[in-house]
Amino acid sequence: MIYLAGDSVFDNGAYTSPSLIQQMGAGARLLARDGATLATLPNQLRSARLCRRSGTLFPDDTVVISIGGNDALPFAALVTGNEPSARVLATLEREVTAFEHEYESVIRDRPVCAGHSHQASVVLCTIYNGNFRQQRAEIAAGVRLFDDAIQRVARRTGAGLIDLRDIFTDPADFANEIEPSHIGGAKLAEAIKRAVERP
Repeated sequence: MIYLAGDSVFDNGAYTSPSLIQQMGAGARLLARDGATLATLPNQLRSARLCRRSGTLFPDDTVVISIGGNDALPFAALVTGNEPSARVLATLEREVTAFEHEYESVIRDRPVCAGHSHQASVVLCTIYNGNFRQQRAEIAAGVRLFDDAIQRVARRTGAGLIDLRDIFTDPADFANEIEPSHIGGAKLAEAIKRAVERP
């Protein structure tokens, strides 16, 4: 089973049809919630009762996580505003460092299967740049800092990685500035399946 945890990158049914979970098919289960932040991710994983007996994950399950866009979004105004660059960079460095630490803690604390010495597979997704009409370069620069943090967490924890910036490359991939369309969702569904099937 593929479990999709995180935010509206996965829970996009309110913005487009068919939704990502519909495009994924019967082998996937949606845990993600529109508007979710990193702080709410542990509750998604805990409330899922993923293992039929023990309440933890089976070793042949995969959890795919797309989280962080809503954590980064409040800083869009910072990087596109008139604050001195040194202050902007100092603020982003502090916030991204805290985000990275919290993200790694969540990934390392994921449940272990009862009776097994290994955990279910985890695949992390980066944050995409969005379909913003103005100040795209500034927003992309801010997103890159959060994505660097996610990539470092993936390397240190042994998680797989899907870089959404390589998938959402066209305005048609978005239903609005920040939500995936059914076109982008179809591309993402295929990328998830490839990542899960990879040995």
